[in-house]
Amino acid sequence: MRVATSINIPQLVPFIVWTTTNMEVIMPSFVLRDSAMKSVLIFIFCLNSWACLAQETKTVNYGSFTGAIGSNQGSLSVDFFHLWRLGEARKIEVGVGGRITSYFGSAQYYSSAPAELADVPAKSDSLLLQSPQVNSINLSINIGYRVSAKIGLGFNIDAAGFTLGAEKAGTYLNGNQGSAASAKPTPYNLLLVGHNDHGTLNSEFYLRYFFKEGLGIKVAYQYLFTEYTTNTKVQQAPEPNDRFRNISNLFSLGITKQF
Repeated sequence: MRVATSINIPQLVPFIVWTTTNMEVIMPSFVLRDSAMKSVLIFIFCLNSWACLAQETKTVNYGSFTGAIGSNQGSLSVDFFHLWRLGEARKIEVGVGGRITSYFGSAQYYSSAPAELADVPAKSDSLLLQSPQVNSINLSINIGYRVSAKIGLGFNIDAAGFTLGAEKAGTYLNGNQGSAASAKPTPYNLLLVGHNDHGTLNSEFYLRYFFKEGLGIKVAYQYLFTEYTTNTKVQQAPEPNDRFRNISNLFSLGITKQF
């Protein structure tokens, strides 16, 4: 099947330029790092345009329910991805989708989140939360490869969204000193690469096995960032900070439906 396209790329150029140069008006200033933000948006736009312009392209949809577990913590997630099958053999699967992730833990330490603090352990303080629980809703990107009719593997990562959750009482730790602190989940999520990331973001390296047509199991390594913001800037040195991040390495198992 051939997909007819009539997209006029030159007409889209002014829109791309306007969007990337005026992003500080569209997004809250606290999540902006101009060059990284523009790079993410251009990547997502190009990914979509590439798929839309591809000739003789087939598509596939996947929906999954996944549970993950680690040391005194775990997560549940539901996702849906719309993927374009590319390449001569239609084995490459690239696309976008959405994911809802619910994280829960016990006695978890959150470290200073801003990159300028997280990159230097000596500058990083901690926030101890006895029962962290956050719920994120994010747009996600997926890149996969269908090895055979029964086996597929790939990687997906959250790109942007928001997080909900209740305020939690915790303990702010600076060396041997501790003080009471209250924190809420950081409300906005944005993929900016590494310690520049903001908020709660989920990612997976996965392997799928389809035991019957359209239905399979998924095993994955889940790399999950969760983040809390304290009510005040409890950390004062080497600079004021109220954002703290936990990085979870989880083993996950799920079920996948192909549509």
